[in-house]
Amino acid sequence: MLHYAIYCRKSDDDRSVTEKSIGEQLEASHADAARHALVVSRTWEESKTARYPNQRPLYKEMVNAIEAGEIQGIICWSINRLVRNMEEGGKLSQLLIDGPLREIRTQGGVYRTGDNIMPLVIEAAAATQFSLDHSKAVRRGSEGSFRSGGCTHRAPQGYRNIRSPIDLKKGLVERDPDRFEVVRKAWDMLLTGNYSVAEITSTMNESWGYLTRATRKRGNTPLSPSALYSTFCNPFYAGFVRRKGEVVDGTHEPMVTVAEFDRAQVILSKSTFTRSRGKEYAYTGLMHCAYCGHQITAETKVLRSGALWENYRCSDYKLNCTKQGMSLERVERQLFAEIKRIQFHPEAISIAFKVLRRSVSRALDATDVGQAQASALQKSERRLLRLQDMWLNGLITDPEHYRNLEKEESKRRAELTLEKARIRERHLTAQANLKRAEGLLNELNRDIAGASDQVKKHLFQSIAESYSFDGRNKLIRIQIAPVLQEIASFIRNLGSIEPPETGSWIRKEPLPAGRILFGGQDSSPVELVPSLVTALLDGKLPEWNPGEEPLR
Repeated sequence: MLHYAIYCRKSDDDRSVTEKSIGEQLEASHADAARHALVVSRTWEESKTARYPNQRPLYKEMVNAIEAGEIQGIICWSINRLVRNMEEGGKLSQLLIDGPLREIRTQGGVYRTGDNIMPLVIEAAAATQFSLDHSKAVRRGSEGSFRSGGCTHRAPQGYRNIRSPIDLKKGLVERDPDRFEVVRKAWDMLLTGNYSVAEITSTMNESWGYLTRATRKRGNTPLSPSALYSTFCNPFYAGFVRRKGEVVDGTHEPMVTVAEFDRAQVILSKSTFTRSRGKEYAYTGLMHCAYCGHQITAETKVLRSGALWENYRCSDYKLNCTKQGMSLERVERQLFAEIKRIQFHPEAISIAFKVLRRSVSRALDATDVGQAQASALQKSERRLLRLQDMWLNGLITDPEHYRNLEKEESKRRAELTLEKARIRERHLTAQANLKRAEGLLNELNRDIAGASDQVKKHLFQSIAESYSFDGRNKLIRIQIAPVLQEIASFIRNLGSIEPPETGSWIRKEPLPAGRILFGGQDSSPVELVPSLVTALLDGKLPEWNPGEEPLR
């Protein structure tokens, strides 16, 4: 009497709807055994791929039982449930030839010792070939999806994987409604430079109650610092997709801009972070000591008269620097005097920016190298596709040589992709800087002295790069933001242009600073100095967003 074993298997990565589940395989195998009155001694159920040899512990256990004489027959759904590689297929055929394995029963046929072995070998070879063809198809599909900007892996934090409503076989990535805004707030905390990754992680988990997205095998747990660090280093959040070291433009919604992503990498490379202060005055966190570089702090004292006296001085706790400071009145006198240097008549600002927008657009078009980058990217894509075709068609047989070539070309393409994005980002930055500069210059004509401390601080942070506080000489050296500096210089140098009655254009004597008027929007384009174009492209003029309270 032969002792049979039932073997059922389903691959973890098997998504084909034509394959039978383990439960259906088991039911069909028991029915087959009952129909032919077979003795079933053992049953093995396994969820492992059979593409590679020696990867299935239960299958190996069954083979050992056959070699030990405990099992003489196998009942399974199909030969491809037993083998999908030639090493294990050859061993199974040899066991049937030599006799330890007397019979293999499937839903499609019976294979016995002494029968023609060719049907079994052919079916095993066909199963192996199917795996190879399926692997190529999956690789080509993944490659095609990646080239078109699709995400071929598990969506990172803040996003989720979904199926296309038009084609259920196609995967898409969309923002996670429960986590997208939370992860964006984490980016905002990092970009301030005031928080470490560990502190941001603690805030997300403890204060915001953040939990990772639950999946079949993992998730629904607090975020770890290492996972958040990987999040901040992932170009996916800037709108790119990365695969095997190669980066392409993605089709998903970016969470941060390229400029924000680049700035985050700089912040992450630093070993220390600037801590936010608990007590806030109008101009703390704005100025630094001219002698030691420490931040300027403020203190309030009550005079004998009962009036409050606010004083600003160096915060050096080691007492190596001067403690001489300046009163709030003296500080504001110097700050407001600097603002007057870049104040212009509202009409002058309006007309000047019309001239600037036309001239900047022409300057950007003349210096645009985006087409060259796009051409280089297309050539790199074609080289990668040719390289993959040569590998798949056997023209390149050395795996190490192929990996080196693919790695080199992927690196080159990633650099071109990022450079193209940076060029596009710089052009968008130039347009945004023009818009923000116009808004700031208009705000400077309002009642700054009567604004709240929050509005004052935000305004002065927006218009200047640095404030050097010299307590000994009672001076504040202010470095106005290059964008505003260059635009103010442009306005002064452009002077006054008015159309005469004849319709031709005549240059007239410049009006005093602050009262500059210009010609209409049909005037000839003005040639921009290189420093102005550079400031617009590379400047970091922040968006005017003082909070709920506007300037009065």
